[in-house]
Amino acid sequence: MEKKKNGNNLLNKESLYPPVKIKEKVTIGISCFGNHELTRLMLEALYKNTHADMFHLLIMNDNPQDNETDILLELYSLLHSNISILGNKTNIGVVQANNRFVRLTNTKYLILMNSDVLVTPNWLNSYLNCANDFSHWKIIGSRLIYPNDTIQHAGIGYRPNPYMSSEFENYWEYLPYHPKRGMNKNDKSCLSYREMAGVTTALAMFNMDVFTKIGCFDEKYSPGIYDDPDFCLTAISQGYIIGYCPHVVAFHLEGKSFDKDKINKMRILERNAKYFLLKWEPWLSKLIRPKYKYSEWGSYTKYKNIY
Repeated sequence: MEKKKNGNNLLNKESLYPPVKIKEKVTIGISCFGNHELTRLMLEALYKNTHADMFHLLIMNDNPQDNETDILLELYSLLHSNISILGNKTNIGVVQANNRFVRLTNTKYLILMNSDVLVTPNWLNSYLNCANDFSHWKIIGSRLIYPNDTIQHAGIGYRPNPYMSSEFENYWEYLPYHPKRGMNKNDKSCLSYREMAGVTTALAMFNMDVFTKIGCFDEKYSPGIYDDPDFCLTAISQGYIIGYCPHVVAFHLEGKSFDKDKINKMRILERNAKYFLLKWEPWLSKLIRPKYKYSEWGSYTKYKNIY
């Protein structure tokens, strides 16, 4: 009889990567909502696969009625001295939570991470190595994998420019998407370092210089969805370069914390999609979509695997 997979099985699937090249403490910001067991798995993976002296954790329970998560976070704060628990009286959503993390960060780098992400060994070392080797990248995305070993995220892309009426017919085709979703986690195309038009904040590292120049995430997307590609486009429009680091690997149990509220999620998705396109479509059509005319990756600089 086949044994059932559980979260603990997911933590040991990735091999170790080279030791970190630079010593740099980072801030990690995580907002939790509605699933204390998922939060427990996330914290277990984080502390198992990351040296505690390499990061300071800002964590917030965004569901004030979830006493079980409060107890879990308090327990971890007693066990580890590098945790700051942010209190809040009402649910504010991931966009406002991430902006709180930005304002409280006093390190060079901020890593934003979802509570349904399970990091693998040496993920942070790989991030810091990438930031050292590609110092011109100010936002760096990760390779996120589903539990079935297929790609969830290896960078954000845009489809070539079709026609869309003023009534937003077929507007879903215009939205940012994950072009490598569903491919094998070790597909050759997903193992190259490359510049991107965007990455997800489910697990992404930011040089704080970006926030100093262009500000925080647009809170009109609250509670969340499309706020991360929006921020990436704002960064690109201000001359910043976004990169994808295939050696930063984590498992993403995508959307598990929202399963109980799918109807509300769809309403927010439609609202934010239309806002995103009204804000960006003229600029996208002129400067971004043409890069995807011949490739789902886009005509962005590709680098050989340096590790």
